[in-house]
Amino acid sequence: MNVEECKREIITAGLSAYSCGLVSAAGGNISMRLGDRYFITATNAPLRALKPEDVVEIDLNGNLLGEDYGGRRPSKEARLHMAIYKNRPDIDSVIHVHPVYSIACTIAFPNDFPILTVSAINKIGKVGYIPFAGAGSDELVSGAERAIRENDLSVKTLLMERHGILVYDQGMEKCYERTELVEETAKIAIFSAIAKAAAGK
Repeated sequence: MNVEECKREIITAGLSAYSCGLVSAAGGNISMRLGDRYFITATNAPLRALKPEDVVEIDLNGNLLGEDYGGRRPSKEARLHMAIYKNRPDIDSVIHVHPVYSIACTIAFPNDFPILTVSAINKIGKVGYIPFAGAGSDELVSGAERAIRENDLSVKTLLMERHGILVYDQGMEKCYERTELVEETAKIAIFSAIAKAAAGK
């Protein structure tokens, strides 16, 4: 894969995330590792309409590298993505979005994401949890690092309390599929809880 192909994969994932309602407005950010290089969506770049110049190159500390991007800056969550890459050398793709049902689950089922379906059991498994912290904050980054250390390599999803989800995998396609499945699982969990409450159970 070359840089152009890497950017194209990020752009495609961004459009898919928006089209499926996983993010709105200019929220969310996506990154990829290409060898020892890192690419991430620029801050305030809407995932629904990314252009190649909206995907910028950064170093492991989240600092902008390379060409002049016309004033574009890396996502303020760049350090969050870098925390994944630093701690998981097997990972090359990270998606951070704000899906409604997944966020609702962090409120309704704090640190206890319901894995209810056969598909979720087989394809998601255990998820990690990051307590509430401000976007782009040191606390959020340290929370992610702690969640990664506390879980084994099978964990590739972190729920961020009142914020969203952080999904990572080997290959952008697998990463995006996992992201969709997490939100579907969250939706089932919320509707199941509503149905049980209505039935008085």
